[in-house]
Amino acid sequence: MSERGQTGRSYAIWKHYAPYVLLLLAVVFAYWPSFSVDYYLDDFSILLDNNRLHDVFDLPAIWQFTPSRFVASLTLAANYSVHGDSLFSYHLVNLLIHLGAGFALWALLTALLKSPVCAVAQHRWMRWIPLIATAIFLLHPLQTQAVTYIVQRYASLAAMFYLLSMAAWAWGRVSATRSLYVLAFISMLLALLCKQNAATLPLALVLLEVLFFRPVRARQWAMIVTAVALLASLTCWLLTLPALDLVGVTRETTAISRIDYLATQMGVLWRYIGLFFFIGEQRFEYNIAIEHSFLQLDVLLYAAGHLVLIAAGILLWRRATLLSLGILFYYLAHAVESSFLPIIDVAFEHRSYLPNAGLASVCAVGLAWLSGRVAYLRAGAVITLILLGLLASATYARNQLWADRIGFLSAETRLSPNDQRAWVSLGKELMRAGRFEEALRVLSRAQTIARLVDNGNYRPATLLNMVYALHYTGQQHKALRQARMIPLQQLNDLHKSSYYEVMGRIQLALGDLQAARRNLQLALKYHANTNAAEILLMLPAVEAH
Repeated sequence: MSERGQTGRSYAIWKHYAPYVLLLLAVVFAYWPSFSVDYYLDDFSILLDNNRLHDVFDLPAIWQFTPSRFVASLTLAANYSVHGDSLFSYHLVNLLIHLGAGFALWALLTALLKSPVCAVAQHRWMRWIPLIATAIFLLHPLQTQAVTYIVQRYASLAAMFYLLSMAAWAWGRVSATRSLYVLAFISMLLALLCKQNAATLPLALVLLEVLFFRPVRARQWAMIVTAVALLASLTCWLLTLPALDLVGVTRETTAISRIDYLATQMGVLWRYIGLFFFIGEQRFEYNIAIEHSFLQLDVLLYAAGHLVLIAAGILLWRRATLLSLGILFYYLAHAVESSFLPIIDVAFEHRSYLPNAGLASVCAVGLAWLSGRVAYLRAGAVITLILLGLLASATYARNQLWADRIGFLSAETRLSPNDQRAWVSLGKELMRAGRFEEALRVLSRAQTIARLVDNGNYRPATLLNMVYALHYTGQQHKALRQARMIPLQQLNDLHKSSYYEVMGRIQLALGDLQAARRNLQLALKYHANTNAAEILLMLPAVEAH
């Protein structure tokens, strides 16, 4: 081959791969500050202070901790076994999982463009849809909570396997390769063992069949129905196990009825959509009032808006199939956490991580069409690149804020001044920083909010952390009185472990070593509490003196 021919071939290869290389660099840039982000909140109780996730080979302990999220917990245990509490390794794995989820979305959309429905009406601009959708999915700041917050690997890993299962199924249908159905099945099983929201996956596969692989011959339908039925049966069987009970695990509270939770989610979903398209002020936690009736005007309007979007998704299934998929998938992916299964915290950004793949696809169709139609000075492509650049910059800025833990949580209290949990979270971090007097003032504010704003509904964390703050500021008798006012029957096992740990600390400070030992042993009974175990090891030396 001549030198000119080799140069031309090299240029063609670079031209083909350059967008992917640039996207990878953009994602690394956007998430670079995340490598400086310290542990947050649940990172301590789930990972650092939890012996069950410290040995990757202790499978029974990992299973006992979170049976319904065993696979994701296993990866956290692997991180700890290899690198201990080194932050870099956790953030690196989380970023790789995020990239894996983006690749799965790209593979899914690439396969769907080869499906019978899309192949018939293929336009040149459509080839950019997978890349643009992947770029939006990877660079959007709304995704940061599932990537930068270490323990939210549960959400991102489940999404990766969920999308991979859909991609394997779609490629299996396009290429008639049966081994890909096996990959789809394995990926579905792994997704189910990462987080319960993967329960909708069999329906997502049915959605692909209905939208993209019509008409289907009788023999193919028999194979499809059999495969989907097996997947659905396995899903239902898994979710009937006590350890994987979907309804039981996700119903964290009886204080919210199913219908009230659904009514509340009508507004929550619009908040998620607004954050995706308008990138407003993001929050770690959202202080959202519970709606108690579907007959309220705002709830009716919210619900009507969702019905209009769902109807549009259904009506577009022939003329704009990819748009139809994006809309319907968004609602399907939210079905577990934003429907009839009450969760005490009604809104969290990481819950929108998987559904955002649907909105990213909708945006990609519009931007790809714009790039193909507005040819003047490549204006459509320039607009797309500018938007992606803005997303990358917003994500970089969000990750920078995450890197300042106390500053991040202080911003939460400014955005949500009447949110009890926001003040508690800040108080916990101030205590970890050794700023106990400040923590006591912040936690006192949380108690005031609980009394005056939340009608006396104190969160268990509010009461427990107040006891810790009193203990650390030397007010042992006051801490003991506060601790004895906490209703133990309302605490879960993790909170009970914290309760008995702080009781042990107080008794130790008061010199009652026998009571301290008793309480610390109870703390270990309810949870693999690293702090309680360490204090117990120190007791013989204290007793000797």
